[in-house]
Amino acid sequence: MMRPICALLLIALCVVHGPAAGDDDKQYILFTTIYRMTTEEELKGIMDNFKGQSPEDRVQVGISRIFDFLEHDPHELCKSMEKFLAAAEATNTPVLLKIDMEQFWGNRPDLWNWWDPEKPGYD
Repeated sequence: MMRPICALLLIALCVVHGPAAGDDDKQYILFTTIYRMTTEEELKGIMDNFKGQSPEDRVQVGISRIFDFLEHDPHELCKSMEKFLAAAEATNTPVLLKIDMEQFWGNRPDLWNWWDPEKPGYD
């Protein structure tokens, strides 16, 4: 079961970090990280490449990260999300979290194996 704090963070992210009044015209270029970046130092390392960016600029740079819930333990992913969001807040980095439940179905035969009793997950 997903930790309640993760569910609350997702709701809060939508409510608290929605566009503020007057920010409707901002646009974001988000770079998806290849690695599981979660620390302030890692985010700062990327954002240091954009030091000339002002918070007043219409186009902002940020970081996006994919969380694969079918590939990893949900509790560990929630912890990782919390660390990522804390690091983003500490470094004032715009972020996008993609919660992927479409990939890695092979890791969850209990969700799809309803026809082969010889294979794992048959129900």
